[in-house]
Amino acid sequence: MLLSILFNLVSFGQMQELETSKTNWTTVGEIKWLANTKASLKYFVSKTDTTYLLYMQDEEKLKNNRDMTVTKHFSIRFNGIGNTTGNLYNLLTSFFADENRKNKKLEKIFTLGNEMVHVQHYPKLTGHAIMFSTKENHIVFTQKELKKLFGK
Repeated sequence: MLLSILFNLVSFGQMQELETSKTNWTTVGEIKWLANTKASLKYFVSKTDTTYLLYMQDEEKLKNNRDMTVTKHFSIRFNGIGNTTGNLYNLLTSFFADENRKNKKLEKIFTLGNEMVHVQHYPKLTGHAIMFSTKENHIVFTQKELKKLFGK
């Protein structure tokens, strides 16, 4: 009997209901394609810091068991300490500067929040682009899309 009581306490302890978040996110910028959001940058201000959420659609398209396209999304959460958002924008748009545009060997590796990020040029028929990659996901941005994402 004691064992069953302990088991019930332990098994119930694996789940704890929390209150839903009342956080009001403010959108900095958003990239949409038709009705889908390709990427968005949002933030909320707390008492101690500003927290950003970079939400992106993975370029890799998957198929489910009915041969329908499934879209993966990923996000990176980071703080605004030290003008992180401005520095990120400057780093990403530096790939489109005249002196860097033709340097196909240019790549940048950095941490954003808790995520390791790799950025490099990406060949695109319609113009210059960069690939923004994490360990498991990637997305391609044009200069125009970056401006829209960062509200510029």
